[in-house]
Amino acid sequence: MNSSETPIHQDFAPWYRVVSLDNNTELVRARWDGVQNFLCDVDEQGVEALLRLAYATRQQPDESLLQNFREKFKEHDEAFDMSGNMRELQVLAAASLAVLMADADAQHAELAAISVSTADFSSGRKPDLPMNLKTLSENAISLLGELSRTRPELEFSNALPKIDDQPALEKIAAQQNWEGVKQAFTAMAETVGSGMGRIVNRYKRNLGEISSFVKVQDEELKMLWWLIGQYSDVYGCEFKRVPVLARPFVFADDLADFTVCIPGPPSIKGILSRAGLKARKKVIVADAVNSCDQGWLKSLVSEADPSPVSTPLHFALKRQLETGPGDAWVAGWAAAVGVNENYAVPELTLAELFYRERLILHFS
Repeated sequence: MNSSETPIHQDFAPWYRVVSLDNNTELVRARWDGVQNFLCDVDEQGVEALLRLAYATRQQPDESLLQNFREKFKEHDEAFDMSGNMRELQVLAAASLAVLMADADAQHAELAAISVSTADFSSGRKPDLPMNLKTLSENAISLLGELSRTRPELEFSNALPKIDDQPALEKIAAQQNWEGVKQAFTAMAETVGSGMGRIVNRYKRNLGEISSFVKVQDEELKMLWWLIGQYSDVYGCEFKRVPVLARPFVFADDLADFTVCIPGPPSIKGILSRAGLKARKKVIVADAVNSCDQGWLKSLVSEADPSPVSTPLHFALKRQLETGPGDAWVAGWAAAVGVNENYAVPELTLAELFYRERLILHFS
């Protein structure tokens, strides 16, 4: 199905109406086709570009990505402006993210969902948009997490594939000698091989689905034993010996190491809560970063290039390591991210966001 045949999302016209008074059917269809055109081959860099546009961050997308985004709409509307329309691009980028997150079959739906959540930064960023991206991302994360952990329905059949002997009979009829018999056996071998191949492929699919489901079960079992054992593998000590302010980061990293597919299990917040993190106890992000062991921080981000948009917490770790312990790094980080220097979030939320950022870096 090409973009012009794709049904328009029921909310797309109301979303686009905030930037266009000339909201006729042809214009909405052209903009929708542009969205579909961009999303059909979007990659990790494309998702990051959409985030930067949607949240109107200080960090603009690379010029090549911005140009590519505009060109997708130009292909469907010659009158589309190639400059001076950043508000329109913001709304179109947000709509693209909303559509991508809602498509469970899309290649980067999971990445888009958790990246919107981390870019939102516990409502630290408040873009002027016609939709609530944070709510849409949380709904998508919940749905995608459930789908990736649903017990597979395996395909079994006692029926053998039908063997078409007509090609072999035709070979013998055409050449009734040993050469004809040889050709008939060859034709029959190909037919039987094709039938056996279908059986093998069916069982390979079953085994692949079973393997994926077992890995997910092992993931959740490891998390359960981690919770029961009350021991942090990444910090190498019992939970109670981890500095209190560092616990959101440390516990999230522990659980991210167990995770085999994004967006992670729906129960992740419950697990972090049972580990002792509170939903109402706010923590200043800068204080939490400064409480972490320097050697451990280096192991997390020494080779990484975190984004201030999609991974603002890892960006904080990087800035702290570059500047050194203390408060010298905080002002620059806060300005880059777009929050105040004393920005605080509940420690449970901080852990959940850091867990999602770890998955972004692990699986991108």
